[in-house]
Amino acid sequence: MNPPSKKRPGQPVLATDWNRIIDALIARTPRPGLGLELVASPSGFTFRMRPRAPSGGSAVAECPFGRLTTWTEGEGQAATTKTGILGGVVYAGDKVWNVEPQELNLEADGEFLVWLEVGVTANKEDGVLLPGLETSTEPQWQQGALAAGYPDISVPEADPGTGTAIVALGSLTIEEGTATFSKTGCGNLRITHCPGNLAHLRVG
Repeated sequence: MNPPSKKRPGQPVLATDWNRIIDALIARTPRPGLGLELVASPSGFTFRMRPRAPSGGSAVAECPFGRLTTWTEGEGQAATTKTGILGGVVYAGDKVWNVEPQELNLEADGEFLVWLEVGVTANKEDGVLLPGLETSTEPQWQQGALAAGYPDISVPEADPGTGTAIVALGSLTIEEGTATFSKTGCGNLRITHCPGNLAHLRVG
């Protein structure tokens, strides 16, 4: 839509001319678009990019006992960044353990297996093992050579009724200061016991 031709002084402005001016202004007025917003200024209009909210998918999902993580210790110039395997919660008997991340030594190149050891005491009555656990000791991070494999589970026996749960977490590779971790699973842990069997479940 083109605006009407200019008028000389004294010439009337017709309604059709006025409407053509309005239509021309509308046709030439910038409009915001996808990712753009319109900003008015004394010299006219300009465009700028709309600020975007962070995408939910960009955040690192939690994966207790199943992924590498980093954190900062200290403040200011004394602050250092640590790399480790994310901890989580372990439920075992009457205990609920909050396990902190396990720091890695990135200067020690090699291939390793990583696991948790949890000492447990089974339920008993009159010297007979019962399902479930009475209590547990604090979980301990362990790391060993890949070629050696995971250690064996120590299943509780009637006397003394104690054992050791081995929770295999995955394989770790450290090369030239960079760590990669191949997890066996993801989630917090519940240690379970039936007479003759000691195992674990991944829980939310």
